[in-house]
Amino acid sequence: MKMNIAILHRNHSLPGGRTTFVNNLVNGLPKTKYKFHVINPKNYRSTAIGLVSYYADSLKELKKINAKNKIDLIICIGVSSLGGVLFGRKHRIPVMINLSDTNTRAIRQKKHIALRAGVGSIITSIAERTAFKLCNLITVPSDYAKKALMEDFPINSNKITIVNEGTSVKKLVVSRKQHGFSAKDKIILFPRTSERKNLDFFVSCLPEIMQIPNAKVVFWGDEKELNADHAATISKYGRRIVFGGANSQKKRDESLAISDLMIYPVTSEAHSYSVLEAVQTGLPVLMTRIGWLEDEFGGLGDFFINPKPSCKELVQKINYFFNNKKKVAQKFSSIKKKLLQKYNMKIMLDTYQKLFNHIVARK
Repeated sequence: MKMNIAILHRNHSLPGGRTTFVNNLVNGLPKTKYKFHVINPKNYRSTAIGLVSYYADSLKELKKINAKNKIDLIICIGVSSLGGVLFGRKHRIPVMINLSDTNTRAIRQKKHIALRAGVGSIITSIAERTAFKLCNLITVPSDYAKKALMEDFPINSNKITIVNEGTSVKKLVVSRKQHGFSAKDKIILFPRTSERKNLDFFVSCLPEIMQIPNAKVVFWGDEKELNADHAATISKYGRRIVFGGANSQKKRDESLAISDLMIYPVTSEAHSYSVLEAVQTGLPVLMTRIGWLEDEFGGLGDFFINPKPSCKELVQKINYFFNNKKKVAQKFSSIKKKLLQKYNMKIMLDTYQKLFNHIVARK
C-alpha cells in the first residue's frame, strides 16, 4: 500500500533550493511506495493577508486530499508551515518541517519582532516558532544549518535531523554559438534574480564587471522579477546579459555547460543546490567566505570574496580566475569527489525513506 504524503510548499513553482529538494523527492522516490500531493496555493505574498490566505487555501487542499486518500505524513517546506502543523495535530498526522538557511535566516534573529517592522513579520515569527514546537521532526540540509538553527531557537536537538541534501545534474555538451555566445566570451553565471543571493550588490558591480573584455552575464531567473532600478542598469548592456533557466532544469543545465564561472556573493548560507550543481558539472564558483561555504570549500585558499565585499575586490577575483583558470579548476577538482560523496542524492533519498517509515510508524 502506498504512503500518502502531502507537501506544502508555497514557492514550488519558483526556482530555488527547496523546489529542487521537492522535485528530487517526488521524482526520485519509487512511485510504487509513495504518492506525493504537492500543495502549492498561488500566493507568494508575505504580508499578514497573504499568509492568512495561504493558510486558508492550504487547509482546503489538505481536507480534500485527506478525505480522498487519508494522508500518512505532511511535509512543510520552509516558512509558513503552521497551518500544516495544526492540521496534522488535529487529525493525528505526523508533520515534518524541512528548512534551509534561506528559509530561516530572516527569523533566526533573537530580536526578530523588534527589528523587522510590520504586522506580517510579527505573525510570521510567532507562527514559525509555534510550528517548530508542535511539529514531530525538523530536517535540515547540513551540519551548519543545524548549528545556526540551534543558536537562536530553543528547540530540543533530538527534534532536528541532519540530512545532507544532494542533487543530480547531467554535464551537457552544448554549443555556445547555439546560445548566441562565442568561444572567446567570458561567461559569468549568476544564480537567480533574487535578493537572497545578494543581487543588489552584483548589479551594482555590473558597470565594472562589464569593463572586462568579452565579459557576458547569464542570470538564472526571469527578467520580470527585477525591480525598476536593476532592470534599468541591466538594460544598458543589451545582449551581453541574458536570462534563462527560471523554471527549466534543462536550461539551467545548459547555462552551467556554457559558463566559465559562477558568482555567489551571498551574505548567509547553510546549503546551496546551485553551488552543488556547479561543482558537479565542473563549473568553478567564486563565493563568499561564510558559513557552509567556508566549511566545505576551505581548500580553495584565497579564491573567496569577503562577507562584505567591494566591487573592486569582486572584479579582481574574476580577473584572477580568467588568468588562472587551470589552477582554480584543479582546486575545485580536488574538493569535488569528497563533497559529492557527502552531499549525495541517492543517500539523501534512502535517508528520507527511513525517516518517513520511522515517523509514520510512531504515530
